[in-house]
Amino acid sequence: VVPRDAPTIQKGVNKARKGALILVRPGTYRESVVVDVPRVTIKGVDRFRTILHGGDNKANGFLIDATNNVTIKNLTVRNYIGNGIFFNNVTGYHVDRVDSIKNRTYGVYAYDSYEGVIERSFGWGSGDSAFYIGQCLGCGAVIRNVVAKYNFIGYSGTNATGVVIRDSLFEHNGAGIVPN
Repeated sequence: VVPRDAPTIQKGVNKARKGALILVRPGTYRESVVVDVPRVTIKGVDRFRTILHGGDNKANGFLIDATNNVTIKNLTVRNYIGNGIFFNNVTGYHVDRVDSIKNRTYGVYAYDSYEGVIERSFGWGSGDSAFYIGQCLGCGAVIRNVVAKYNFIGYSGTNATGVVIRDSLFEHNGAGIVPN
């Protein structure tokens, strides 16, 4: 439990073992978190009061690079100069009930990643797109029940096949859904 057992989310991840649940209590955490433990879940206690804040000077809220089966849920990531959540070369990612606010590039970014689910999440004010899945042929990804508002693009997908988007709202973006 952060901050009871570890003062920061990163220190909680550093202590975690494969399959762990890292429960994050409400608060503002001004850090970037590198997740390198497979099958870990990072879950905020309160989606609106558990905030990972980049202060407009940190690259990514969460970076998951070549670490499989990671779940991020029930929290807010905001004000990163890169991405709120960045999955790179991952199989089995899950984002659920995450608010991504004013991240300069992508809110939730899955690059060369497979078998992912992004659901019940909100993206607002991204410089590129709120949700991006790309560089995966046969991605096996689902985006469902998301809302994207006031982003440059709501959803962007480059060189991606096997992506299903359903039951979602893309409103007041420069463009709603842009696969290419």
